[in-house]
Amino acid sequence: MGKLTVEGGGAVLTSGEVSERIGLEGSWIRRLCEDGRFPGAFKLSNRWFIPESGLEVYLAHPDKRRKREESNA
Repeated sequence: MGKLTVEGGGAVLTSGEVSERIGLEGSWIRRLCEDGRFPGAFKLSNRWFIPESGLEVYLAHPDKRRKREESNA
């Protein structure tokens, strides 16, 4: 089975892959998906999938990430 992609050819990552890349727990990544923090993220069955472009948008706004993470600490 090949890598999952979104329209336009961008790669799609699992919440576990995103967790490994940015160093946050999987449960936190799932919460961010539910809150709409990763544009284009979608859920199939019980698994979240995040387009790489959505991860890039999230990482491009460190001020918003920090406020969110601090408020739930």
